[in-house]
Amino acid sequence: MHVLRAISAAIAVGSCGDEVVVREQCLELSDADAECPEGEEAEEALFTDGSATLLARYGARTLEQDGQIYELPAECCYEVETLESLGPSHCGMGRPYVVAGRARVASMQRRGSGGGWGCPSHDAPEREAAFAKLAPETRTLLANRWRARGLLEHASVASFAQFTLGLMSFGAPASLVRESLAAGLSEVRHAELCFELAHELDGQHAAPGPLATPSSRTVANRQELTARLFHDACVEETLGALELSERQRSTSEPRIAKVLARLLADELKHAALAWRALAWLCQDCACRSVVQRELPLAEVRMAEERSEFDRPELTAFGEPCAVELRRMQREDFARVVKPAAERLLQMRQHAS
Repeated sequence: MHVLRAISAAIAVGSCGDEVVVREQCLELSDADAECPEGEEAEEALFTDGSATLLARYGARTLEQDGQIYELPAECCYEVETLESLGPSHCGMGRPYVVAGRARVASMQRRGSGGGWGCPSHDAPEREAAFAKLAPETRTLLANRWRARGLLEHASVASFAQFTLGLMSFGAPASLVRESLAAGLSEVRHAELCFELAHELDGQHAAPGPLATPSSRTVANRQELTARLFHDACVEETLGALELSERQRSTSEPRIAKVLARLLADELKHAALAWRALAWLCQDCACRSVVQRELPLAEVRMAEERSEFDRPELTAFGEPCAVELRRMQREDFARVVKPAAERLLQMRQHAS
């Protein structure tokens, strides 16, 4: 009910499916690495569930052994192909950073200290010990999921920077700009928490690499900003807050529950911000028309089925069954998002 209250107050005040994604990902070699890993070894080093094909070796370092000097590569680059869901499965883990209609995230890179993203805290050994009772496979699965979420949160920093510029381009009130900047900073902390939790689970140091930002332009007009805001924020962040609440409720692991609680508290604020911004934009008749057009499209996407692999053994760790999660998303869309959008449109039409 706290989600409904937040959205209602916000209104009063003021993309889906699976896709094969191919990206280039590089791996810095340590002194102990003699050659570029390949196959499963490369995929493990790159923290990917997809396939990795070696493209090139870069740099040079020397190794002296038995009187012989060998030239070894310093960096290996791969073409990584993964199946990624670009829709509601992103819910609750940051606002997507979208370029040319596709959500973008950085690649993972191994780093000695995590690159400052989620550096282990002073009580990290105690936290790691709490996960020691779990089977190694379970710890690896959970760590990989939290790193993937960390990448989404990391990309959300860019998304909010993009959104802030869009707001300023069209003369938004200072309150919206201020909240958007604060939201971007909170996403930095979210990413740190996700990577920190992943490290506690499997002991691996990794951090996001460069995030491709091929276009720094803001949206072309208010209508484009409205459409992006409605789908990426009003739909996904609202469903995300509801999803986080369910994840927190279902986990029996205190450390994971604490991280989820922090994410939930902030995502509620982000969802409320999205609806306030939409209410401001919908003072314009053309922007209201955009929401009227996009709402049924979002409803159609909610009805789409997706093939996902379930891991029942992870349910107790805040990882609900994918089929059940999809059912809840549909119900939450019909119960919360659709009525909120319809109410906003009605209120703005009466005010105009």
